[in-house]
Amino acid sequence: MTEYLPKPEHKFTFGLWTVGNTGRDPFGEPTRAKKSPVELVHLLAEVGAWGVNFHDDDLIPINATSAERATIIKDFKQALKETGLVVPMATTNLFGDPIFKDGAFTSNDPKVRAYALQKVMTNIDLGVELGAKVYVAVGAAVTNTDATIAKLKLKTDEYASRPQQSGTLGSRIEKLQRQSELLSVLATELQRSVESLKKSVERLKADPEVKELLKMKKIQQESDAALTRALKAIPDKLRDNLP
Repeated sequence: MTEYLPKPEHKFTFGLWTVGNTGRDPFGEPTRAKKSPVELVHLLAEVGAWGVNFHDDDLIPINATSAERATIIKDFKQALKETGLVVPMATTNLFGDPIFKDGAFTSNDPKVRAYALQKVMTNIDLGVELGAKVYVAVGAAVTNTDATIAKLKLKTDEYASRPQQSGTLGSRIEKLQRQSELLSVLATELQRSVESLKKSVERLKADPEVKELLKMKKIQQESDAALTRALKAIPDKLRDNLP
């Protein structure tokens, strides 16, 4: 049955977050030992995979220093070279860190939005460096429009086809230009998301059931406030004897 064994030419690709999962669920501890990205690349090569994909945090811990980041990338590149695996796709984790609890690009906090943008742009650069031809914007955490994903893909394709500028200054200018263009795409989509959110809020406010719920909530808040004022007016000795 060897004809069913996977081979590199079949182009099976796996994310680091899949084969690297430690098998932990919300009610239990990990059931598998954690493996490094280098170990996972060699594991995938052994089972006949062609490529490996990654979120930025899958490859580089979010709290890694610049020196640690450089070492991880160097070792990962060496593993790719030794095994022949390629990186066809990269994406960015905009959901794992607690800071994204209210969204990334859609967060109410401008600092969180700025951090999300920088995180994406940094990882797009890393994806290009590792040979990725596709960048995936996760819809649930970034945006719900296919248009944004299409625009980002066009940009990454454009970067891949551009001739590399020589010299340190030239490479820095090119990087800033890429980041500026991506920022423009993402900022435009963020504005569309905000407008869509505003419309959704207005529709909710106009819903009779929502109006009734808001009215009841206001009554409850006023009742709680009145109770708090009443309790404060009671002398301490009497208040301590209340049930």
